[in-house]
Amino acid sequence: MPDAESGRLDRARALVESLRQDPQRQDLARALHFHFLREADVMALLPTLRQLPSEAFQAGWLAWVRVDWEWIAGDRDLARVLARSVLGEPADSQGVLPEVLLIGAPKSGTTSLLAYLDALPGLWCHPRKELHFFDGRWAWGEAWYRLQFPTIEGLAGQLAIEATPDYLQDPLAPERAAALMPHARLIVVLREPLRRALSWFQHRQRLLGTSEKAEAVIAAELEKLLELSADQRADLGWREPNCLAGSLYADHLRRWFRCYDRHQILVLRFEDLVLDPLAACQRVSRFLGLPLTEITGTARQTLGQAWNVAPSQYAPLPSGLAGVCRRTVLREALHLWQRL
Repeated sequence: MPDAESGRLDRARALVESLRQDPQRQDLARALHFHFLREADVMALLPTLRQLPSEAFQAGWLAWVRVDWEWIAGDRDLARVLARSVLGEPADSQGVLPEVLLIGAPKSGTTSLLAYLDALPGLWCHPRKELHFFDGRWAWGEAWYRLQFPTIEGLAGQLAIEATPDYLQDPLAPERAAALMPHARLIVVLREPLRRALSWFQHRQRLLGTSEKAEAVIAAELEKLLELSADQRADLGWREPNCLAGSLYADHLRRWFRCYDRHQILVLRFEDLVLDPLAACQRVSRFLGLPLTEITGTARQTLGQAWNVAPSQYAPLPSGLAGVCRRTVLREALHLWQRL
């Protein structure tokens, strides 16, 4: 859609201009990371980005944005030097592939879980969440993906973990991940499917700045999903507005179980994670073979910190619409979540 692309470019241009005024604003750099721009747009904005002071690219989100944009622009050597510098690795070194993927679901506590896991000495969590390699950036190649990670020596015995919640839903991600990393271990966090759908609606509303009502959006999505066969929904992938479609957990997991053995996948419940983060981290530690004694000190302090909380609570759907959603398209996902 031209209007959507134009709006994305305008927002990215505004972010770059703001960063010229304050290159240390990590929130602006993080927002820029999530603007998935076309190659032509990157080429238009890259000269301005390059004019920022060199110290702005020493670490943090902006450094990684620069890596990505130089890679897109075709200067792979510069992208490599920048990426390895950020990680403190030699420019000619090759990073490992991560042993662990946190694959979703979106709005199910993956940000908070990753923050907890980052406090464990046995794990190295990538400094930016959502690399989107196995869905949106597969064409960039394995070489780009390896740039994101330290060497074996740099990891010093830690397990590298990458988190992109959208992997769970993407129909192509399981086969791609299994082809590159067949021995990886996967972590999934699932939330009560309709509550996740409502949380996603709120998240989408904040991003787009719309005044849509949840009842209208979800009712319209439900109608479209009911027009599809079960097989069509199983292969659906991302479909706007992706509130209900993003909660079709059974379909999503089946694709991953076709590519990975069940013992390689740990499925947690968001609600259990909220009630007892320590117990959830202990489950992850056992799953990854990490000593449980490592969940002490700083890690315990992190477990006591505030969650990644939405700015406001969403209103529930009318009971009639909620019931229809749960009895129809979300029925299998709800049963799966209840059995966890």
